[in-house]
Amino acid sequence: MKKKVAILVALAVVVAMAMPAMAVDISGEYEVEYDINLEDDEVDWGSEIELEFLYSPADNVTAFVDLEADGRGDILEVNNVWIDVEPVQLPGSSVRAGTFGVAAAQDFLYDGNIARFDNDAGAQFSYAVDNINVSLAHNLDFFDDDKAALFLEASMSDLELGPALTTATVNFFNLDEDVGDRNGFSFALDSSLDMADVNFVFANAEENAFAVGASSDQLAPGLTVGLDIGLADEDFAPEGHDGIFDDFDPEYQGQDVQFDEDLMAIIPSASYSLTDSLTASFSYALYDFDEDDADLDILTLGAEYDLAENTALEVEFEDKSWGDEDVIDNSDTQSLTTTLTVNF
Repeated sequence: MKKKVAILVALAVVVAMAMPAMAVDISGEYEVEYDINLEDDEVDWGSEIELEFLYSPADNVTAFVDLEADGRGDILEVNNVWIDVEPVQLPGSSVRAGTFGVAAAQDFLYDGNIARFDNDAGAQFSYAVDNINVSLAHNLDFFDDDKAALFLEASMSDLELGPALTTATVNFFNLDEDVGDRNGFSFALDSSLDMADVNFVFANAEENAFAVGASSDQLAPGLTVGLDIGLADEDFAPEGHDGIFDDFDPEYQGQDVQFDEDLMAIIPSASYSLTDSLTASFSYALYDFDEDDADLDILTLGAEYDLAENTALEVEFEDKSWGDEDVIDNSDTQSLTTTLTVNF
C-alpha cells in the first residue's frame, strides 16, 4: 500500500512541476477506513488517496484532473479529466470537454460520469444569464444511433414563491440502445424559508417516483433535524440514484437498473453539535416494498470528532434489518466503521 501511495504522490509532484507553480491549485484527501462486521467479527480495512489539480492558463480557461489510488488493490484511477473554456464572444457561456460528472437536481433522476457510457468522453455546453442556467451534455458518440447519451438541465433561481426563496430545476436524459435504451425527466423545487429548507422532486423514467424533504437548524442551538419521504413505482429506472434511495440498491433484488417492486422510503434524521469539535448524528431509513413483509430498516448512529484542522475521526454504527428473509434473500447485518480523513 505504501508503494502505491508513493507512486501516486510522485506522479502528482511530476505533474505539478510541469506547470507554472503559481497557476496550479492542488488539493486532496487521504482516508483510512476500518470496518468490523459485528455479525461474524469479519474485519475489513483499506485506505484511499485522492488528488485534484486545477490549472488556469488563462482567465477563461480551466483544466482539471482528479486522480485516486485505492490501497485495496487499484494502483491509479483517473476519475475526471476536463478542460473548460468560457468564450469571450458569448459572456455567461462555457464549453467543457473530457470526462466529468452529470447529476440531476437532488441526484434523483441521474448521477454519474459521462465516461460511464461506452467508456467515452463527452462535451457540455452551459449558459447562464441573470437567474437562468441551462446546460447540455453529450457523450462523444454524436452520430452513433445506438450509443448516444444526452443530459439536459434548465434551472431558475431566486424565485419568490410566497415566503420562500425557490430554485426550480428541470432535468432530462436520453440513452440509446447500447447505453441504456431509456429516457426520463424530472422537475424539482428547492426552497428556503426562515424556519426550514424544503425540497420536492418528481421524476419519470419508465415509471414515476417522487420525494419530498425538509430540514431545519432553528429548533435548538447546534441541532439539525430532517425528514425525507419518497415513493417509487415498480420498474422506475433512473440512471443512478444518490438521493433518498441511496441506501437501496435494485441489485438486492437481482435487478441491474429497475426497481422490482413499488417502494416507499421514510427517513428521519438528526445531528447535534456537542462541542465545536464533536458532532453526533442519527438516521433511521425505512424502506417498505409492495410485497408482504418485504421491508428494510437501516439504523445509523455516528459521531465525528475534529482532531485538528482538516483532520477528522468518524465512528459509525449501522444496523441493517430485513423483513421476511423468505421474501427477500438478504441477511441482517450490523457493522461498526471507523474512518480517519485528512484534507490538504
